[in-house]
Amino acid sequence: MIADTTFLIAFANEGAQGRRGPARAFLAHHRKEIIRTSIISLAEVAVGFQDSAAAWDYFKWWKIYALHRGIAEAAADVDRELAAAGQRLGENDNRIAGFCRFYHEPVISADVAFDRVPRCGALFIKRAGSRRIKLPFPSSAIWRNRLPGQSSNFVLPRWHGCGYALPG
Repeated sequence: MIADTTFLIAFANEGAQGRRGPARAFLAHHRKEIIRTSIISLAEVAVGFQDSAAAWDYFKWWKIYALHRGIAEAAADVDRELAAAGQRLGENDNRIAGFCRFYHEPVISADVAFDRVPRCGALFIKRAGSRRIKLPFPSSAIWRNRLPGQSSNFVLPRWHGCGYALPG
């Protein structure tokens, strides 16, 4: 699973406030899973720290995926597909979706925009201040693993055990 920027922000905020919120609850519920993040998300979350070194130190125990050509190609594919459907993401979200596609891992996010990305499983955490309640585990999967124009039937990806969704 790949934690995006919204997840990292929630994780850091919960740690700073000394409380267990949606991000830390998600990690506790998935303690047997390997949670990673991307260099893109770490760079985005670092803005909220005193300096970049503090962000790197805070997340030093996390596995951080580096950006390389395979990710760039997958991100370009995502952008092309979503542009054709009139549903583009921002540049960094395209890259994060590229990591998910390249590594065949779902993204953990509070941003439901990732649900629009074909072949990029998305697991959602509750946004801070949301009045919605958590769905029971496991919930119905919110996988959209199809290309624009394909039937609405979907196939769970090979990481099939991770179809949890919390409202965004």
